[in-house]
Amino acid sequence: MPRKQFIGVFATLSFLIGFFHYVIIRLQLEYYFSWIDLIPHALGGAWIIFFAYFFSRYFLRSVFTLRAFRLVALFAFVSVAVSWEFFEVWYGVALKHLPGYWFDTVLDLVVDSCGALIAYTRLARYHREKA
Repeated sequence: MPRKQFIGVFATLSFLIGFFHYVIIRLQLEYYFSWIDLIPHALGGAWIIFFAYFFSRYFLRSVFTLRAFRLVALFAFVSVAVSWEFFEVWYGVALKHLPGYWFDTVLDLVVDSCGALIAYTRLARYHREKA
């Protein structure tokens, strides 16, 4: 993926995550729609994979393979997704006092995974077509 195109996708994902997160928190939408945080979680999963691809492609250039990217992406995804859930609890963003909190946490991680898998599939296909 050309660097300019990659930066455009990465910037767009960053903006969308920030925008949705700001609106959801500012308008307290999570109290009305329990599913509303799934949007930034899916985008966040994709963001993590795009970041891992960028890191793998441009900083591990000499050893870049699809397998190396897969390992970096998996490590980055697990680290960031689980850390985010801890962050939500630590800073009081999580609604852990509500029934179904643990279900929501698992659902967040599943949706993160779906966003990550979509991004990984797209980037792996691009890499195979380019090679």
